Formats: sequence, C-alpha cells, structure tokens
Amino acid sequence: MRNKKYTGPILSNLQMETVETNKFGRQVDVGRIIGIDQNGNNVSTITIITNRRGELINVFPGLLN
Repeated sequence: MRNKKYTGPILSNLQMETVETNKFGRQVDVGRIIGIDQNGNNVSTITIITNRRGELINVFPGLLN
C-alpha cells in the first residue's frame, strides 16, 4: 500500500486545550460517507488528534463535540 498525501479540505485546525495540554485536533471532510458518529448519523468527516510532535493519539468519525 502506498502512502498518499491527503489534499482535500481541512475544516478546522484547532488546539484542543480543553482536552489536555499539547494535544491538537484536525477535522477533515473526506468527501464521502466513512462511518457513523456517536449519534448514529452518517458522516464524511473524521477528527484526528495528535500530540505536539504530530504523533497520532486518536482518530474517529464525526466532529469533536
């Protein structure tokens, strides 16, 4: 499998200070249904949480509430 760089739109680039210090969240719309959120709704957005070095902490479908 080849690594492909994502070139689509990023909805937001926000520091997640309320979750924990030095963690960052990015919300990306991938342009197609990729799963369901915690309420059971179809979503095309994923939330990606990383530390300040860019190392992955968590990824989940839908927006961070």
